[in-house]
Amino acid sequence: MPTTKYHRLRTDCLTAIADHNLEKCFELLAESLDDRGATYSNYIELRGQLSSALQLFNRGRVTAQEHTMTINQIREGLLYLVNDTLEPSDVSLLRRIHDRILIVVQMDSRTDWTGLFPEAFFSHICIIHYGQEVPNLFQSPDVVIFDDLNSIGTDHYDHITQLSEAMPDANLLYFKNGRNPFENGTPEEQAIFPRMANANSKFTVHARLRELLEFRKIYGVP
Repeated sequence: MPTTKYHRLRTDCLTAIADHNLEKCFELLAESLDDRGATYSNYIELRGQLSSALQLFNRGRVTAQEHTMTINQIREGLLYLVNDTLEPSDVSLLRRIHDRILIVVQMDSRTDWTGLFPEAFFSHICIIHYGQEVPNLFQSPDVVIFDDLNSIGTDHYDHITQLSEAMPDANLLYFKNGRNPFENGTPEEQAIFPRMANANSKFTVHARLRELLEFRKIYGVP
């Protein structure tokens, strides 16, 4: 069964609570809950209790023992919310990323692109291989990610150039550990370069993608 945003939220919150990191659980709930309904109201109440408890303790108004008792009560409240109150309908799917993102990957790619872009967090994702036909719904994507991480030489440059020229309104993210080849390439490649950002590992993909999406929101299409 595919992991939904609801299941990811429950799992991550329970992990944070077990690690005594209540603040992390509240952060996850803030990012995911629909702000309508009783569950959200319970979350707001518990978050307020934690804020008050921290303020009282930092000001020396309560003893360490009293503070620990209060935190344990809040922890129990969070556990009840996550285990017994939280329902799939409480999770807002509107807070996923809805920009249309096309990911073009190598046949033997070692990167888990499906895992990097789960449906729980992205609503419009399409993953294809180089040379595969682009589905109609993704003919005009917002961002195209080109997986070139472990290739040698210019194996995919023709495909990348072709797709980049066919999608002039898209920003591009080039995924490879090394220099972007389009800066000083042919005139066609140099025309691609101003629309393209680089990511050199799976750990930087989402940071670079968010930068591109923020740029598009403020500046507009290329």
